[in-house]
Amino acid sequence: RMVGNVWTDSENVFQNIGEWKRVWSHNPALREFCMEEGEREALAALPDGLTVWRGTARQRSIRGLSWTLDRDKAIWFAKRFPMRRRAPRLVEGFVHKRHVLAYFWERKEKEIVSMRVDVRGVTVLSP
Repeated sequence: RMVGNVWTDSENVFQNIGEWKRVWSHNPALREFCMEEGEREALAALPDGLTVWRGTARQRSIRGLSWTLDRDKAIWFAKRFPMRRRAPRLVEGFVHKRHVLAYFWERKEKEIVSMRVDVRGVTVLSP
């Protein structure tokens, strides 16, 4: 459960992306225990194919590990730190549930963690 707690409390996953990929790849049989029981049940109830969203102001962050099922939350993330000369972006992706590493709802973010999201489109948002 500690992995889930540290993950959901992290604001700078991108700074340690290699380490996080190793953590999420380690011991897949125990991975489900990073989630609370209710999160595991909610993940099991999701359809096999998921449209996911990601908000970012950095081009290099379009492909990340953290996604959301909530389009409005992704827009919020895209715009939360206004950056000069960087337009906020809304990224739409698709992931098969079998490639979801974890699902967290703790902070009302409906967060999906996956290393296998197929990016379907990027929309530049107004600031």
